[in-house]
Amino acid sequence: MSKCAAIWNKAHRSSGAAEAIEEIAQMRCVVPSVTRWSSEYRAIEKLISLTESQLNGICDHLKVAKLHPQETMFLKEYTAILKPLAYSINLLHGEKNCYFGYIVPTILSLKARLAEKLTQVQFSTHILSAVIKAIDTRFGKVFASHEA
Repeated sequence: MSKCAAIWNKAHRSSGAAEAIEEIAQMRCVVPSVTRWSSEYRAIEKLISLTESQLNGICDHLKVAKLHPQETMFLKEYTAILKPLAYSINLLHGEKNCYFGYIVPTILSLKARLAEKLTQVQFSTHILSAVIKAIDTRFGKVFASHEA
């Protein structure tokens, strides 16, 4: 994550770095915002969508450490496992068509998708376990409620 942060910091602080990224990758660099969790997810997703040569070119131009293959695999796994969480959060943040009846099915569906991924991950078991535990802790009363 620190290598990703180094790229984002350079892109955010220097218009020359942002232009170089745009030239090498043919896309604008997404820099995470501290106020929205999903912005970091989206920024990582954008970085790993680049080819290895594009990513290495960006790292060389910005003079930051290159991502090792295992780090790239971790980031790909990270985005794959957190995609259902990002989708669920965006659904529940909705201003329109988001009602109380959406909460329990969305959260239960999220838990089921995350539990399925527990057997498929190599690097992120602890992240998945923590998210599932947090869901149970946060929404335990909702799950137990007859009204919900």
